[in-house]
Amino acid sequence: MLVYLEAIESQESRSRFSEIYSIYKQPMMLFALSVLKDQSLAEDALQEAFFAIARHIDDLGDAESGKTAAFIYTVTERKCLDILRDRKQFAPLGDYPAPETPEEVLPAAFARLSPDHRQVLTLRYVQGYGVWEIAKIMKRSPGAVSMLIKRAKAALKDELEKEGYEVEAYR
Repeated sequence: MLVYLEAIESQESRSRFSEIYSIYKQPMMLFALSVLKDQSLAEDALQEAFFAIARHIDDLGDAESGKTAAFIYTVTERKCLDILRDRKQFAPLGDYPAPETPEEVLPAAFARLSPDHRQVLTLRYVQGYGVWEIAKIMKRSPGAVSMLIKRAKAALKDELEKEGYEVEAYR
């Protein structure tokens, strides 16, 4: 983290970056792993994302604001996609290799969801945001977010059932 802090001039901005780093490092890693399927590539994506966050730290507000979360997830997703493009591993949806163990099924199914579905499920169930907060982050109405969550869960259920797993009713 010291490398990132050296790029930031003011103490207030350094403090904000440290807070962002501690809040988002783990969720960003989980998100990057779900996209890249490789620990070292996910770490590379996080490093690039945190450098971008450090460059724009003065433009960010409170670490827990919806705007900040949206920026962080957008940067992380773009860095992951850049890595996939650079390595020419950009597989269209549906072209992922079949998971071999039950522990690989959920991340593989999650990766096949649309970017909006992945984002809304991550914000809701990994970050713990409420519908109103997600609406601000995604710039949608709360009703649209509720419907998106419902559709994302249904899409995830369908993906899991394609893998042969029976999924109980969800709410």
